[in-house]
Amino acid sequence: MKYLKIMVTLGILLLIIFTAGCSPEDAKNPKYAEYYQGTDGVYMEIETGSLPSRLYYYYGGTDEENTFDVAVNLHNRGASMTKGTVYIAGYDPSIISVEGVELEKSYGLGDCNFNFHQLDSFFLSGGCGDIFDGWYDTGNGQWKLNLKDVVSNIGELTGKWDETLFDFDITLTNNGIEEFAAGMNWGELDLDVLGRGELSIILAQAVHDFSKYGKPYFLQGDIYDYPGGESMYENFEVTIKDWPAHGLDKMEQTFMIKNCYVYSTYASPMVCIDPNPYSGQEKVCIPQTVSLSSQGAPVAVTRIEQESTRQKIFFTIHVQDLGNGQVYSLFSLDACNPYYGERVNPADKDIVDIAFVSIGDQRLDCNTHRLRLNNGYGVFTCTYDVEYKEATSAYKTPLYIHLLYGYGDYINRYVTIKRV
Repeated sequence: MKYLKIMVTLGILLLIIFTAGCSPEDAKNPKYAEYYQGTDGVYMEIETGSLPSRLYYYYGGTDEENTFDVAVNLHNRGASMTKGTVYIAGYDPSIISVEGVELEKSYGLGDCNFNFHQLDSFFLSGGCGDIFDGWYDTGNGQWKLNLKDVVSNIGELTGKWDETLFDFDITLTNNGIEEFAAGMNWGELDLDVLGRGELSIILAQAVHDFSKYGKPYFLQGDIYDYPGGESMYENFEVTIKDWPAHGLDKMEQTFMIKNCYVYSTYASPMVCIDPNPYSGQEKVCIPQTVSLSSQGAPVAVTRIEQESTRQKIFFTIHVQDLGNGQVYSLFSLDACNPYYGERVNPADKDIVDIAFVSIGDQRLDCNTHRLRLNNGYGVFTCTYDVEYKEATSAYKTPLYIHLLYGYGDYINRYVTIKRV
């Protein structure tokens, strides 16, 4: 009995010590935290009680009496900063009105037509009314483009830019006979900084209206400066403005809360560089397949296969959507908007743009800059030119991979509205 009491006492002491050593405060401490982990992006949920399953319409009542709030909780659990929009749709607009959603009987983007071939040298055609301040015919058969100040946008987010960052090669178009093309040169821009999400935001906001029929937001990711990631609430005022027909005591309505945002995946696995793979000498590493689980984003690099020669190293990179939503092209995020006025094409979805793949300061040559996911999975290859060919031993180095895309998910809430 005496020994039993001693063992129990020791167990309690160990439990106290273990609990004290792993307190929640320590878990939140950036010194102990691990980032770029998990498969979440922006997590969304409807606040408890803000959209109950039963609502009441007071016949003859005021708008205030027939108005309720829908509070949406947003939490950026991933490692990328993000900009996005929350929408409410799915309801009958003749009966219900939502704050900020002034629907017209006919809606469309008119002559809006953007076509981006790839990220580092993209082709752009068409125009988009008020969304894009540009593309108009001067009357003499020439097109003119008024681009937003991309360099200033980058400087505002990162604080790192100069006037020589971008070199543009411009060709004017005339009714499809010629083309407009703009080639980007990243110059000395810190790609590691842009890997936190700034680049995806800069490119998306040039072609996407984040405030169209929704509530825009900006959230920092789960990184050293913002452990746990930022969170916020978006609140909508919803009014039952009219009752449809006589003799109807109740009706069913479905509210779809949809979240559309831009995101990026930044992976930096260690790979083995062997300038002399056939030497037979002892080596500190051997080129082999690298498996990864997550990078703090819904789209993840899951596997990297490597084939080495004396002159070049070939990397086969596997990408997979591990989230619960839908991948959209970064440049077609409008298609995620439930009020998008056009048909959603296959080219708008399941597209991941490859911003860069690099080792050191060498950007690798890849077989594509736009990766299409089939059933949530895609693969591409990149080639590295061995720089230190005279090295006699293998060594490990990080392979930097930066992916850009849009992402969307939604929640359906079924509500019964009863007339009082």
